[in-house]
Amino acid sequence: MDRERGMTRIERVGREVLPPERFSDEYAAPDARFEGEGRGPECDAIRGLIAGACSGWTQPPTAAEFHAAMRAQRPDERQLVVAGSLLREASNDTLALAYLQGAFTWRQAARMLRRTGPCSNRTARYVNRHAGREHGG
Repeated sequence: MDRERGMTRIERVGREVLPPERFSDEYAAPDARFEGEGRGPECDAIRGLIAGACSGWTQPPTAAEFHAAMRAQRPDERQLVVAGSLLREASNDTLALAYLQGAFTWRQAARMLRRTGPCSNRTARYVNRHAGREHGG
């Protein structure tokens, strides 16, 4: 444990998400394994994340609000907080499922994480794995 900062080594912030241009801006194709589950603005993975991570919020966001925030060219303060918070709270499995359910592209995730400041090494490493070779990854 890093007592000075109150974080374990795994949680320590330091690794940076690669530039957005290095990621694909394509959405995952619909997958039969997730048929019947919410997709895009109704993404079930994001709905579940909101239910847990935002339970104490005075005005919890919706999956549609997250979806819009991820696409905003000039996100407002709430959009930055909603998207940044949820991306940082998500486990790697939740990030993968949200991507597969069309909640965001990897480029959108990288752009939002870079806009909203440092994230955990775990999150940065996982997102950086999705930088494509065709995009300089």
